[in-house]
Amino acid sequence: MIDWNKIHWEENYYNKEIENLILQHHGYELESRLFRQKVGSKEVDVILIVKTKEKEIKRAIGIELKENDIVKAVSQAIERREYFHHFYVVINLEISSIVKWIFLDSNLYLAIKGYGIGLISAYEKRMVLPSKFYNVYKLCDYIF
Repeated sequence: MIDWNKIHWEENYYNKEIENLILQHHGYELESRLFRQKVGSKEVDVILIVKTKEKEIKRAIGIELKENDIVKAVSQAIERREYFHHFYVVINLEISSIVKWIFLDSNLYLAIKGYGIGLISAYEKRMVLPSKFYNVYKLCDYIF
C-alpha cells in the first residue's frame, strides 16, 4: 500500500537548489521536470529532461528521494538506472552520515560505484558524489 503522506514528505527534499547542483555540475540546461512518473514498471520520484549547452543533446536524469534509508534508495535507483543518462539519490542525511554508510557497507559502495549513482545530501544541499554518464537504450518515448 502506498503511503501518500510519506511521498508528499519526501518531495520536500527536492527543490531548486538541489536541481541547480545537478544542472551546474553537468553543464546542462533544464527543459522540463516531471514528478512521480512511471518508467517501465517502476515509479520515479523526479525526472529532469535536460539538454547539453553546446550541442543541445537531450538527456534524462532520474532522481530517487528518501528520508533516511540509503540502502533502499540505492536499491531503487539501481532498478531504474537503465532508463536514465544520470541517476541521483537525494537523501535527507548529513554528508558525514552518507559517507559513513558508504564506507561501512562495501556492497553499498560497490553498487553506487558500479551503477554510477550520484548522491546528494538534502540536509546540507550539497553533492556528495556525482552521477556518472551512461548511454541508455531503454528511454521511454514520452521523455523525448
